[in-house]
Amino acid sequence: TLFFKNLETIKEEKSKLIKLLPHDGTAILNADDPNVFELSRTARVKTITFGTTIADVRAERIAYSLRGTSFNLKLGNESEEITLPEVLGIGHVNACLAAAAVGHHYGMNAEEIELALQKYKGEPGRAQIQAGIKNTHLINDTYNASPRAVHAALDVLKMLEVPGRKIIAFGDMLELGNLSESSHQEIAGEMSFADYIVLVGKYTHWTYQELKKSG
Repeated sequence: TLFFKNLETIKEEKSKLIKLLPHDGTAILNADDPNVFELSRTARVKTITFGTTIADVRAERIAYSLRGTSFNLKLGNESEEITLPEVLGIGHVNACLAAAAVGHHYGMNAEEIELALQKYKGEPGRAQIQAGIKNTHLINDTYNASPRAVHAALDVLKMLEVPGRKIIAFGDMLELGNLSESSHQEIAGEMSFADYIVLVGKYTHWTYQELKKSG
């Protein structure tokens, strides 16, 4: 959004990737994103969709714990239980689904994909579970931040069942252009479940002001 006027111009730019595919190419598309799924309807090449609802490659019964993420991979009539230790969030699920879609395209079955996904390691700083001091757990999601990624991280933290307190440490989301103020304000509404909130950076003062309004 820093270099584009709005989401519509971003969508138009992304659509060029599909338009440039050869006639015998295949597009792997996220069915959970309405803007991306719309491209699958107009694509002139074969498409394989992935997601958590209506998709060719689908994740069901997604669960999070302090051990990691698990879900049931559905691939046509096949299904396999997938376990992703020490990582959390829909971002990791989507990464695995996209990989599974590619594997499916090249003829892998669900069991072969499950074996391959046992080697999955998330990128450093992408919702990784780390041991802290005094019997604490850290969810390290510090690599980068966008509104969608922050919403997803907060959703996971909210759903997690833990015996103690939940603490949010939130820093600036960068490169948002004219959406920066509203994005930092909207995030405040997602934080009400936390016991403590720590804000760092020059843009999070907008988040702070919204939190003050809500008490």
